[in-house]
Amino acid sequence: MLRTQLRYLELILEHGTFVAAARQAGVSQPAVSKAITELQRTLGVRLFERSGHRFVPNVQAYRVVHAATRFQAELDALRETPGDARDDHSTTDGAALRIGLAPASALLYGPSIEKVWHAHRPEGFLQLISGSAPELMSRLRQRDLHLIIAPHGRREATADLQWRKLHTSEPTVYVRAGHPVPALTTLEDICDARWAVAGNPGTVGHVIEEAHQVRKLPPPRVVVQCHDYHILLTLVASSDLFCLVPHPCLLKTIEPGSVRAIRLREGLPKYEVNLSWLRDVDERFQPVIQAIASSLSPIKDPG
Repeated sequence: MLRTQLRYLELILEHGTFVAAARQAGVSQPAVSKAITELQRTLGVRLFERSGHRFVPNVQAYRVVHAATRFQAELDALRETPGDARDDHSTTDGAALRIGLAPASALLYGPSIEKVWHAHRPEGFLQLISGSAPELMSRLRQRDLHLIIAPHGRREATADLQWRKLHTSEPTVYVRAGHPVPALTTLEDICDARWAVAGNPGTVGHVIEEAHQVRKLPPPRVVVQCHDYHILLTLVASSDLFCLVPHPCLLKTIEPGSVRAIRLREGLPKYEVNLSWLRDVDERFQPVIQAIASSLSPIKDPG
């Protein structure tokens, strides 16, 4: 039972609300609420604080999930034989920095991060990991990542984080060159379009889904999901699929002129992309994280 309660708590931290957590778990919202109440009673600590009309996770909630994750990892390690243990990428100076980046962020900031890291640790190992914003945030809080560059959810609790804004994503719709759709249209006019998307449904950054919700339109027809924008844009360039691109730098990954932008009269939701790390990050990495944060200049919003 405790494992289920902890899983519900982790889903709330990942997805922002009890309702979203219940949807992900395939249970009712009252079932999640009851489980969290029982978990707080068992642990003897409050995990949520009132903020306006909502309850938001406090620092204790993140500590509980982190402790549970660490305990599970230790159990898993006990089951491993020495031959099964994974390579920890140890280096001559014993340092490995793991950073999670959304796809556009990897192109925009990856080179600067590499220079700063290897200026501090010439033989250090740098691992750049791609994923959706909720996935990266979850891994950061589980201490599987030291630093991430990704949007915060609109209801993201940030008591345990330090962050700085780097840029605002201004998503643009793209179709193949020669597509019959007008260069200026409305969301309602293309509500039957077939979409290829990078993000997972129901997560921060799933812009077309949110845009349909705001306009009270039926859910978009998402027929392809792929985190790799090179593959995504290649598919769009050779089909009648629509896609959203959060930053024009991603167009460098495909042949020039193979896709074209279309404008929507309504506009689309925007997200601030932030550099984020835990307030109590491992002290061995604090100097280099501060150096990376200082070196990354906010980029002028595309437009």
